[in-house]
Amino acid sequence: MAEKSGRHPGRPRKNENELPIKPPKYLKGEAYNLYRRLRDPLTESGLVNNLDRSLLEAFCMQYQIIRESYAIIAENGPVKATKEIDIINKSETVKQIITTTSFDKNPAVAALNNATKEFRSMADQLGLSPKSREDILKNAKSDQDKEEKPKSNILSLIKGSGTDG
Repeated sequence: MAEKSGRHPGRPRKNENELPIKPPKYLKGEAYNLYRRLRDPLTESGLVNNLDRSLLEAFCMQYQIIRESYAIIAENGPVKATKEIDIINKSETVKQIITTTSFDKNPAVAALNNATKEFRSMADQLGLSPKSREDILKNAKSDQDKEEKPKSNILSLIKGSGTDG
């Protein structure tokens, strides 16, 4: 019976240079799921290996922060109105009440912006952005033109025909 091209989570790694099959225990939720989705395609591409493990883990953590920050913003909005009431005693019998409203940025906005910036940077390093994939395709095509075999059939992986999606 033919086996799928993707590796199964219960199998041991082919070699110690591969990314670990199971995500680290400290990755939770979306970070855990993203690691599982990316591990096989990245390993099969031959461009990412066990030395890049911390980069992949950090990438997944940034994704988790993006999702959590966005959920907080969606629930509470990007800004929060704050009312301040000042009571000024002009004399013992006359008081003036001044109400001012100010708007403060939700701290989740800053967290989202920072995580998105880091996520994009790491995506480029892992070959997961459109620009980095374009660069890889150009290099692989150049290698093919020189009659060199592309590394780990990278063209089919990047074009999407080598993954289950």
